[in-house]
Amino acid sequence: MWQLSWQGQQRFDPVWDMVLEGSTGYSGAFARQLTVNRSTARDQLTTDLLDALENAARDEAVVLEAEGVLIDDSVTQSIALQFVDGSYLSKAAQSQPMQREELLKLAVSGKFVGTFTARHGAKSESVAHPQPALWTLGPIEKQRGHQEFPILHPGKASMQISGRHVEPNAHLIIDGQRVPGTVTVTGKDALEIQLASLPDPGMHLLQLQNPGGHFSNDFIFSVAQSRQDAEQ
Repeated sequence: MWQLSWQGQQRFDPVWDMVLEGSTGYSGAFARQLTVNRSTARDQLTTDLLDALENAARDEAVVLEAEGVLIDDSVTQSIALQFVDGSYLSKAAQSQPMQREELLKLAVSGKFVGTFTARHGAKSESVAHPQPALWTLGPIEKQRGHQEFPILHPGKASMQISGRHVEPNAHLIIDGQRVPGTVTVTGKDALEIQLASLPDPGMHLLQLQNPGGHFSNDFIFSVAQSRQDAEQ
């Protein structure tokens, strides 16, 4: 059906590939795993992956957890941790928060082996919380030819778009990074997005994420250097 909409011209096929690959509803960090032990604790790749996973957890894109064992001579103790507010807290009992550096130091000395996993939020596993959808103004079931995507500029940091299954407190994601701003449901399938500040001039991709739930599809918008440029 979509191929017919662009008259079978193969140069448009990558657009549909982008939809398939980028609209799964989950962060790119979701389901990523990393095992830390004596041989991997000092690797630069370990540092880079943990940086990325912890940043995603801070943005509430994923829930980062670590499961493993603490080793003291021949005695082992199973632990299950969750990354919260910059520290790793035990999921089983009250205990002192652990820092990443502490876990890596224990791993280097052979006293900790653990696997870090980026999991989805609690609202991502139920049909009661569907994936948000974003599209240009107008009924979703009507094909209207060329789409008119928003163009923002200094003095205009808000956009009106169509959307569905979006909670009023949804997170704003631009080019993969969470940003400050607000989402207002203005009517049936109608949203107003207010950005706290504009990104650099050029084309950008917006997503909305319901807290603890799914991400929307990518939605194109542009930023112009001035109102005159936007009108042109």
